[in-house]
Amino acid sequence: MSDKTVTINSNYNSKNESNETWQPVRNGKTFLKYLDLNKKISDNDRESLINDSVSLLGQTINPKNIVKTGLNSTGLCFGQVQSGKTTSMEAISALAHDNNFKIIILLTGNVTPLASQNTSRVDRALQGREWQVIKNLPRVPWNKSDNSNKLKGIINSWSSKNQLIADTFNKTILILSMKNPSKIKRITELFNTVSSWNNSVFDKIPTIIIDDEADHHSLNSQSSKNQADEKDEDELYKVEANESWESIADKFEKSVKELKEINPEISEDIELSPGDLINTEYKDIRTHAAIRDLRSVFNFHTFLGYTATPNANLLTNTLNFLSPNFSQILKPGSEYTGLEFFFGKQKSIDKYVTPIEEKIREFEDSNERPKSLENAFMHFLVSVACGYITGHDKTGANRSMFIHPDRVHESHEQYIKWINALKIKWEGELNTDKNADEYKDVIDHIKKTLEAIRNNADEKEHIPKFSDDFIEWVKASLNKIIPMKFNAKGGRIPEIEWDRDYAHLLIGGQGLDRGFTVEGVTVSYLSRSVGTRQQDTILQRARFFGYHKKNKDFIKIFLTDELSDFFNVTYESDKELRESLIRHSENPKNNLKDWPRVWISTNIGNYKLTRPGANNMWSLVARNLPPAPARDGYAWKMNLADIEFNRNIYKNIREKFDNKLRKINSIEEITNNHP
Repeated sequence: MSDKTVTINSNYNSKNESNETWQPVRNGKTFLKYLDLNKKISDNDRESLINDSVSLLGQTINPKNIVKTGLNSTGLCFGQVQSGKTTSMEAISALAHDNNFKIIILLTGNVTPLASQNTSRVDRALQGREWQVIKNLPRVPWNKSDNSNKLKGIINSWSSKNQLIADTFNKTILILSMKNPSKIKRITELFNTVSSWNNSVFDKIPTIIIDDEADHHSLNSQSSKNQADEKDEDELYKVEANESWESIADKFEKSVKELKEINPEISEDIELSPGDLINTEYKDIRTHAAIRDLRSVFNFHTFLGYTATPNANLLTNTLNFLSPNFSQILKPGSEYTGLEFFFGKQKSIDKYVTPIEEKIREFEDSNERPKSLENAFMHFLVSVACGYITGHDKTGANRSMFIHPDRVHESHEQYIKWINALKIKWEGELNTDKNADEYKDVIDHIKKTLEAIRNNADEKEHIPKFSDDFIEWVKASLNKIIPMKFNAKGGRIPEIEWDRDYAHLLIGGQGLDRGFTVEGVTVSYLSRSVGTRQQDTILQRARFFGYHKKNKDFIKIFLTDELSDFFNVTYESDKELRESLIRHSENPKNNLKDWPRVWISTNIGNYKLTRPGANNMWSLVARNLPPAPARDGYAWKMNLADIEFNRNIYKNIREKFDNKLRKINSIEEITNNHP
């Protein structure tokens, strides 16, 4: 029987404040226009998008309740990898406009391709004169004076006493920005310039700040160092008589909330006593500080953090300004292929996943091309040929392959050479004498690959048959496939022109880590090691997730056994996490800060939930759950053997500890296995 591991946090010590919800208008002109432009989605998916958007916006600040100034909130929007989170951002922006939100700021992508990809999508989706779009992006000129004048003009029109004028010029400011410190600082400076003549100008303007990939770069990765036990005594401040949280915060020019955040071992409700040693130095990173400064401009706003891997967001100190107080689980569309589709059942793993050599590093170190790479490239080549024959290329779709061996550029060069060598080899063999062994071998490889695709396909009639004509299409396809290094060695990661070519083969590392969409991904070759075994980082490398059901007959994922096991384990923990958050949010009065930090799955203890620096939750504990019968929630369904099993567990515990309660950390059987 497999062990199951629970990771729990015992310091979710925030006051359970009620989260006010409200009912947004869902039939506004801008939102309906946006939905009409999304004609590709099914009626069911459209309804899910509407419901998710209305539910999410209804948890933000109520834009009609302007009497409550200084009202801010933080939400967690939990999607899945490549599941359409950008679509949700577009929808929530359109809905927000109809519901009187005046400013929307989108922070997306810390690398140029991701920022360009996402902001261009949002820009295309939100067309019309109801938007004043300001772009804060690479290679886009920034004119502070012009942008200031635009903002002042729009703000003045909002405050017009003539209702007809106010309605006529009812624009929402939409700022599309790359997420890096200098770009965020530029936005803050712009709004500070505009408000210089009136410091309270933004006190009553409903605002939404959207953070794409909110677990990445936004959070304070120095957070774990903001703890007293991480420092020597001479680095700490000794509390004097008559001093309090408030007086010390004033003394060091910090807020009380910040001061308590960097002393998580002290309960939030406990007052300080003379002689206490506390931390007063706040270690921070530039992006986190820039977002804090941006949020401080607006006294009536909601910050929405979008991510498919929220472990870091949930483990950041609940006193931190980016710790969410509500969540929305985003439902993927019916065509989505993700963890459940590929790893939810063993038959799915058998169908779509092919193992890479166990000691792939040895192949790479010795420069010996692995057989799995040859099979992966042949599968892609045959799939591309099938696409040309069936006219799939004429639909505007793509067939793509990506290879992700490591983050270092040298490994990308190695795989480029291997792919180019295979191209030369197969081109030569396909043009040699048909009686030659080399020709027969490559033809046999093509034929077997095509047969495997047909045998695996649900719609076998759509798979072309092997013939001399098919071989000609393979030759032509081989010439069209040009491997591309997808890294920043030339100064920046290149942008892909998907519309120019049908077939694309990308080889890279960091550029393929998170956020970026590989259009029409058909073959994935992920040989990168699990490294530090960080769950959220590894999951973001699953660029093979997405809306690929129409292409499912050709999909093949090449993984090491270690990675295949990881995705199988993560499917369970991801499912449990979503269900737990849904249960918690069923009561709208529940604050997410009070959600028990619990992660459950088979052997999840083999992986770190997130990077250690981002985890500032106090006293993280891991333990194994008891065998299944001991935690059966329906005792009346249990058979006599299971009941007796549970009785024996209870008897052994009672006898061993002499009917006395014991702290978990004092039981050696637990601490030895789970230090």
